[in-house]
Amino acid sequence: MKALREIIDRISFFILKRKARMLKRDKSFHNFDSASTAGIVFSATTQDTYIMAKEFIKFLEKKKIKVSALGYVSNKDVIAYFPYHKGVEFFSISNLNWYQRPVSSTIDEFMNKPLDILIDLSDENYFPVHYIIALSKAKFKITKNDIINTYSDLILNIDDNVDLVYYLDQIKHYMAAIRKSD
Repeated sequence: MKALREIIDRISFFILKRKARMLKRDKSFHNFDSASTAGIVFSATTQDTYIMAKEFIKFLEKKKIKVSALGYVSNKDVIAYFPYHKGVEFFSISNLNWYQRPVSSTIDEFMNKPLDILIDLSDENYFPVHYIIALSKAKFKITKNDIINTYSDLILNIDDNVDLVYYLDQIKHYMAAIRKSD
């Protein structure tokens, strides 16, 4: 079974790399002052992760940024435990095809939005999350994950064992420190 999983993983990344090479997107830098739209992708492994993502969404909304968010849960039954928040959608393993590609109109719409900023808040290496980030048409992508750094515009070099609070603080710090030239 492990050998089959490795084969599927290789096929998945092969297909992703091929699709990413064909992706056409307008790249441009945005900080929290210049952005009008933002997308967040996160793995909702715990309610705490969801709460932190929701707080970050509120932070962005206070800056007058319209936010869309996608949360990945490994089991669709878990979605019922997350309270509704405007602009946050969830997807689960039931929304994946055989090679873990997310398949739903909600995900397709999210990936095709010309977001000013896309932020990866996932705390683990989930291929469906990588797929969405890699193929998003967002203008500026922020990640901390080495696996998808070829698809990112700003990579924060943060240890995997560092919690989400620290990562969010680093995003806020760097996005405030970096100024967009006119």
